[in-house]
Amino acid sequence: MQRRAFLAQSSLLAMILAPGVGKAAGAGNGIVDVNSLPALAGLGAEAVAVVRPGQYHSTSPITISAENVTIIAFGAIFDTTIEIRSKGIRLYGATVRGAPGDGFRFWRGQGSHFEALVSEKNGGNGFVLGGEDGAQIGWSSFLGCRALGNAQHGWLLNASGPKSWINANTFDACWSRANGGSGWHSEGRANYNSWFGHHAESNGQAGGDVAAMDLGGAQNFLYGGHVVGTAKDGVALRCADGRGSVVFGGRYVGDVSGARIA
Repeated sequence: MQRRAFLAQSSLLAMILAPGVGKAAGAGNGIVDVNSLPALAGLGAEAVAVVRPGQYHSTSPITISAENVTIIAFGAIFDTTIEIRSKGIRLYGATVRGAPGDGFRFWRGQGSHFEALVSEKNGGNGFVLGGEDGAQIGWSSFLGCRALGNAQHGWLLNASGPKSWINANTFDACWSRANGGSGWHSEGRANYNSWFGHHAESNGQAGGDVAAMDLGGAQNFLYGGHVVGTAKDGVALRCADGRGSVVFGGRYVGDVSGARIA
């Protein structure tokens, strides 16, 4: 209730939801009207953009590289990867469906917020954080994001490259369901991250020996959650590093390995 009240009072959302803004995109109020992919990729620093609902097609990834950009994209469906290569990004409501590769990739993202994103039935992973040398994603929040039916992992946190780290991020009420690999898989320097009310079930559709959540890194913390699906050794949640990770309640159908249950 408190969260709904906060959103209702947001001046930004009030402008977006005002009568006629769907067509004019808040003309005169500093909001950028986006109805094409070049307009989206060409946003400058500090821009606030509303992406009109509809289908957006591209044969190459869409890259957001300007800092401190806010993008509201509820009802916008893309068939190509969306890449985040900057910090201070706020992205709401976008769906990537049927892309040949990954749904969303985050190469940078310090201090960013991503909410209600959907990555569905893509040919790669649902969400990828890191995955290239020097990738750094920290102090960012992911709220209500869903990875559904992707060919590889639902969520892949890959900080195995030089000068890469994925640290101190928060995943709140995020789903991972019916993906080919693990619901959540992390490797390398993916440390100090927190999950709240997470959901992982019916993953491993590609037939590999995978746990529902298979986490590398140290001192990761999981609060509540619903985690179903085991590797062949019966493990549903594996914290491979074994240093300081803690589970605070939740439903885990299968064993928990490498983490202390508080």
